[in-house]
Amino acid sequence: MKKNTKSKDLTPGWVAAILLIFILGLAGTGEAITRGQAVAEIMKALEIPLRTSSGEAIKDIPKGAPYEAAARSAAVYGILPPGEYYYPTLEITKLEAIYLAIRAMGWNHVAQTSKKLIAETNGTSSLSSPFVPYVEIAQRMQPPIPQDLVDQPEENLSAADLSILAQWLRACKQGCTFDKSVDVGFGELKVHRHGTGAPPATWIIKIKEFSIEATQAAQNLKGKLKALGYDVLITSDDCTLYVAIGPFDSYLKGWRALSALPQEFRGILLPHGGPPAGALFWSALVIDPKVAPSILTAAPFGKRRLPISEIASESGAKAAINGGYFAWDLPIGTLKIDGTLARHSFGERNAAGWDEGGNWHFGPGNVKAWLHIGGTAFPIDCLNEPPSFNGFSVYTPHFGAQAIKIPHDAMEGSVREGLLRWKTPSASSQHYIPGDGFLVVGRGQARVFLAGTKLGTPAQIATIFTDPAFNETKNVVQAGPLLIHEGRPYYRDERFAPTLTEVKHPRTILGHDGQRIWWIVIDGRDSWHSQGATLEEARKLAYGLGLKEALNLDGGGSSALWLDGVLVNHPPGGEERPLPYALVVP
Repeated sequence: MKKNTKSKDLTPGWVAAILLIFILGLAGTGEAITRGQAVAEIMKALEIPLRTSSGEAIKDIPKGAPYEAAARSAAVYGILPPGEYYYPTLEITKLEAIYLAIRAMGWNHVAQTSKKLIAETNGTSSLSSPFVPYVEIAQRMQPPIPQDLVDQPEENLSAADLSILAQWLRACKQGCTFDKSVDVGFGELKVHRHGTGAPPATWIIKIKEFSIEATQAAQNLKGKLKALGYDVLITSDDCTLYVAIGPFDSYLKGWRALSALPQEFRGILLPHGGPPAGALFWSALVIDPKVAPSILTAAPFGKRRLPISEIASESGAKAAINGGYFAWDLPIGTLKIDGTLARHSFGERNAAGWDEGGNWHFGPGNVKAWLHIGGTAFPIDCLNEPPSFNGFSVYTPHFGAQAIKIPHDAMEGSVREGLLRWKTPSASSQHYIPGDGFLVVGRGQARVFLAGTKLGTPAQIATIFTDPAFNETKNVVQAGPLLIHEGRPYYRDERFAPTLTEVKHPRTILGHDGQRIWWIVIDGRDSWHSQGATLEEARKLAYGLGLKEALNLDGGGSSALWLDGVLVNHPPGGEERPLPYALVVP
């Protein structure tokens, strides 16, 4: 008997069904990841603690949603940009995941700098422009982001992709760096960042900055804000007071409070405190030897102090950096501008000097000045400040067309073209400083001598530097301490307080590598972006970069590096501090 031998061939319907099951199975292995799941894994890999901020209402992150705690924490920290809906249950693309990962590492300023100054294409030109700098940073970092995450970056992130991303972030947590150099025509811009940083402890809204002496004005503003129901604090840094609202335990809370402030109190949201972290950002402008910087004051532009970006842009400069120390609106220490001494010395602190030929010198910047008038030489008490009793002082036009704070018991004389042109008691004077000369002011015996001097008498200023090399330079900036001298780390007590030398701060360094000049700014006071550097750490950085000479300039909130319309560094106060002068590349 024959057995039934019906064909066992699969029908077309069965083939289609099996193929569908196979395809679905493959899709399951690459299931797309949600935004909430991605941000949870990013924060876990970077060891960012959850902080949901009690009472914080976030409309698009409902209670009980998957990965709610991580999504809320990311909003609290500002990893998720405020003002935008996140929708944590939606699928996330590779591109969005890279963007959030870079922000979570505290590298947002690097991305913004890259966007403005150092952007490349690297095959990312077709991407949505806001994300391009983040992808480029991730590719250029060491360790670089795995190529699998960059290929087809607008595709949804899979579980396998998320695992690769988390592994890369854990490696970055152990140590990561970014370095970039860009030709700027007259030199090159260098940008460096390392470390993943740590989120701030709290945030504050800085309302207004005051000089360290203006405590009453700061207290008055504090009282006005408290009367409106705000929590207010007064905080200080190296030389200023800040009146601020807060602190807030959430970036989002601070952002919302800032958005609701009356227009007259518009402020800046800033990090406030934070754990020690290894994040550091510095930028440097390395200038060709044939380019000689100039010193420009704010006075020609109608102010006694201006942000260096305004000094530079108003003068048509290509680049600018902050100079030495100052007390509110006058520099502290020797300042020689285009051959004219504009400020007297502060002890024997070190200085840098240069001429138009690109010759540089570093050494003690103390100088003595005399007024030679009518065949007699008198020591000059100070420059652009009132004299002591029985002394002479000289005012130059560098800090304004009118002298201020001159005592009524003084005698003034205007000197032009080397001759005493007029004189008058200060009580009846407008204190005008000739633009092509100087104003001499005498008190006590100096007043008597000046009153008896005939108009037309020759008058001139003579200067002698302790370090004779500075007599030949056209520009001198005294600051300090000197960090590197003749190619070696240099140590000499220049009478700076330990709070300046041993605490991490933003720093500005003026250096020379034997051929080129270096302008270096180290960012600081931000645990996520950059902690700053002690003076010893700044010295090691300068030495590691191969500098033969390196002088510490003013730092803290004064540190600023401006290039081609862009502020390259990130000031700790969230905005530039107005300064009496800047070093510029014309």
